[in-house]
Amino acid sequence: MGGGDDAEGGALVAKAAVESHIAAVVREESTRLHPAPASPASPDAGAKKKLGTIKGVFVPTMQNILGVILFLRVPFIVGQAGILEGLAIVWLSCATTLLTSISMSAIATNGVPRGGGCYTMIKNALGAQFGGVTGTLLFLSNTFGVAMRARGDCFPAVFEGVNDRLLGVAVLASLSLIVFVGVEYIARFAVVFLAGVVLSVLSIWAGVVTAAAGQDKPNQGVVGFSGARVRSNFGSRYTRALGISWDLCWDFKQCLALFFPAVTDPLAGSNLSGDLADPQGSIPPGTLAAVVATIAIFTVQVVLVAGGSCRRRALVDDPFIVSSIAWPSDKLVCVGVLLSTLGAGLQSLAGAPRLLAAIGRDGLIPPLARFAPASPDAEPRLALALCACLSCCCVMLGSLDAVAPFITLWFLTCYAIINLACAYLGYERIPSFRPTYRRYDWRLSLLGVAVCGFMMFFIAPLFALGALAVAAALYKYIETQPGAGAGDVGDD
Repeated sequence: MGGGDDAEGGALVAKAAVESHIAAVVREESTRLHPAPASPASPDAGAKKKLGTIKGVFVPTMQNILGVILFLRVPFIVGQAGILEGLAIVWLSCATTLLTSISMSAIATNGVPRGGGCYTMIKNALGAQFGGVTGTLLFLSNTFGVAMRARGDCFPAVFEGVNDRLLGVAVLASLSLIVFVGVEYIARFAVVFLAGVVLSVLSIWAGVVTAAAGQDKPNQGVVGFSGARVRSNFGSRYTRALGISWDLCWDFKQCLALFFPAVTDPLAGSNLSGDLADPQGSIPPGTLAAVVATIAIFTVQVVLVAGGSCRRRALVDDPFIVSSIAWPSDKLVCVGVLLSTLGAGLQSLAGAPRLLAAIGRDGLIPPLARFAPASPDAEPRLALALCACLSCCCVMLGSLDAVAPFITLWFLTCYAIINLACAYLGYERIPSFRPTYRRYDWRLSLLGVAVCGFMMFFIAPLFALGALAVAAALYKYIETQPGAGAGDVGDD
């Protein structure tokens, strides 16, 4: 009898343990899928996490992609590569951002994203070393990107006779002031900037319609949309690059390298994860909607505007050809070009300090710890000051052409890591990797890794090796730091 009682008691204990474990799993899953809202007693949380899908994700992502290249470089690329290869350049470039956005959406919905954006998400997915490399490279890319936008190609053309360094410092100071005030004001200015860009794009499309209706400007190279013009501009007709001392002809690779910076950093929304009311619900639809919308805009710009409405010589020789197309006034394009540059710079300057603060808070790079705010919900103003100072130094140095390829390749390295994280977690079926975003497949993420690797070594093989060397050095450095133990593979 004693043995039977012991067996029965053991069975009851085992049953109770199983039921307790199941209840714990259910509670964990419920918390993960339906996180509790911030407590009203926490004023910081209530004040900070207020941005929705449109202002917090869609608008920042659109601003980072719809930059000056849309207006000043796409016509030139079509003039060189033609419509067919121009579309190939656009779609190949956008494939990297689309695949990365899908992977980022899966990672973002695996648990409640905290502040620090994709750095924190990658750290929790692949560990502190990969997260630290991703966050640091994104921080550097965004910081240098702010400087490049503050000294944008459009400013010397619009503000003739003004010292470009002083103008760049003034632009940088204005953007820094907006970011210093807080995320709410960033969102307000971002909407205004993006509205101006969209208005200028619509004015160009309206000009195509009026030109086709007989109000063309043949002396300026604008002849109105026609099938004959599409056929004439369909194939490539590469020319020798002017203004250089060695023999160089434009080709597909050169045009791809010229265009690709237009689509870098579709992660602007995820970098603001700490400022979103519902990161899991906002990051996937906001990011993907922005990426798809920009792909459509670039496609229309290639086929309808540049390829079907302008003479090829005008596309190559006139960098502001789209202003000749615009209706009712070419000034709308000038406004759009300026606002696109300011908007992209604003988003880069908003994201970089948040990445820096998160890295410093985790102690992965000890010298950066002093730039982390005391509270995770506080504005990272010391980090903003460092970003602004670094950007200002770059502006005062002059041309950033030497570092521009590194910025592109650092972005591509980060995209490859993000896709690698999602592919690994999905393929290995890590138990803690249970994203609520279901429109992903680890094979798509693996394709994203391959596309990013191809783009890196196709565009600039030597710079790609240099970018990977920087990433490897960062990895080894972070590996030696005490904070490198934080964040294990598959952590939520």
